[in-house]
This record gives sequence, structure tokens and C-alpha cells, in this order.
Amino acid sequence: MAEAGAAERRAADEAETVDALALDRYVKGAVTYLDVATAQSAALRVRQSAIELSVRRLQAGVALARALGGGLPAQG
Repeated sequence: MAEAGAAERRAADEAETVDALALDRYVKGAVTYLDVATAQSAALRVRQSAIELSVRRLQAGVALARALGGGLPAQG
């Protein structure tokens, strides 16, 4: 999972770069706002995927801790 996390982070960084470039090109009149919106949408999907991977990693850690007998004591 660590390799997947690193790949997701690189993809997110690259998507942010494309997003910034699209906005810069729009400001300079080289592209339409549709290009900016498309780049922003792609960047959002990549960020969301990275967050989902982080959630799965955290859930796996919690499941491991519980399987090993860890966790909160029962209240009652």
C-alpha cells in the first residue's frame, strides 16, 4: 500500500500542476474555461482517490490492532 500511496501523491501533484497550467493558459486567453474545469475535475478525482487510499490504509491499521487484541475496553 505504501507504493500505491506514493503513486497517488505523485499523481495528485501532477494533476495540480496541470490544473494550475490550465488556469494560467485561460487567464492568458489561450484556452476556454471548459479546459480549466476539465483540469480541475481531473485533479479532484485524483485527490479523492488519494484520500480513499488513505482511509483504506487507516482502516487496515485499525483492523490489525483489533485483531491483535487492541482497541478500547468495553464500557458497562
